[in-house]
Amino acid sequence: MAAAEGDSGNTSIKRAAALPGECYRLKEGSPKESLAVVKEFVDAGWDAGKLESLSKSDCLLYGTSFYLPLCSSSVVPSCFMMNDGQSGGVLVLYKGVVEAPVSGRFRFVGMGDDMLLVRFGEKLVLKSGTMQLDELGATEPRSKKTASRRQKEEKVRVPGAETWNSECGGLSAGEPFHVEKGRTYEMQVLYADAGGKGGFCLLMQRLDQKPLKVVDVEDEDALDIFRLGSRLPDKQMFSNMLRRYMQGQPMEWILFREDSLIWHSRLDAADSVLEEKAQTDARKKGGAPRKKKKKDKKLRGSRKR
Repeated sequence: MAAAEGDSGNTSIKRAAALPGECYRLKEGSPKESLAVVKEFVDAGWDAGKLESLSKSDCLLYGTSFYLPLCSSSVVPSCFMMNDGQSGGVLVLYKGVVEAPVSGRFRFVGMGDDMLLVRFGEKLVLKSGTMQLDELGATEPRSKKTASRRQKEEKVRVPGAETWNSECGGLSAGEPFHVEKGRTYEMQVLYADAGGKGGFCLLMQRLDQKPLKVVDVEDEDALDIFRLGSRLPDKQMFSNMLRRYMQGQPMEWILFREDSLIWHSRLDAADSVLEEKAQTDARKKGGAPRKKKKKDKKLRGSRKR
């Protein structure tokens, strides 16, 4: 779980490896009504202004991995330090800049209850969840077209994900993307839970080392977990934290490689890139002329010095 490893006073985590994040309280209503803000946010180009109507935790989060075993939604807000005493689901948004440790072709593999989305290099590369973006905002049941599209989504069955393997056909495979070693890329991770059950997991496949196909992964061939720094999710910590919410049921633990590739967070780059992006957006809204940049610092072209 990203939030469990984040602490507003833990500067070692903050500076070493993490994506900064914030937790918002979703408005009460049906799952579709509560999650409608996610579609508005995504359709607006991941415009944080669409989240301003939601109350927000005062605590800044730092995510080093993105993992929370399937559990009751009642415990999810506290996992992200949203202790406002209110009812309702939560939306968690992490954003920053990551540095590629190697050159290669990758894709994310993940699932969230209700939703897990990843934007990488200004492109939505993973849409996953028990609730789909296409389903939000509709008052009638899901159409056959939407259901058919969902069935065609590529799924990866992973060891330990019994519920998602059986009910969803596995975790969702995202769009492939290419990175170059040492270059930095803007990254955002959005998780939303509107009640019932909660949980999410973000894994990764390197496609230039294994064939791109649907696989039933064996235990000894578990996928990498996407991580920033050397820390890995702690099974015992989760077991202790979630035991009283499991009602005697065993905790599902999705397996991942212990030697998962380590990506790097660039908080210094994130500050400058995100500030520049905010200024650009403000100029566009105000109609002010754009200033000529000294150097193109788009994430696809920024390189470690």
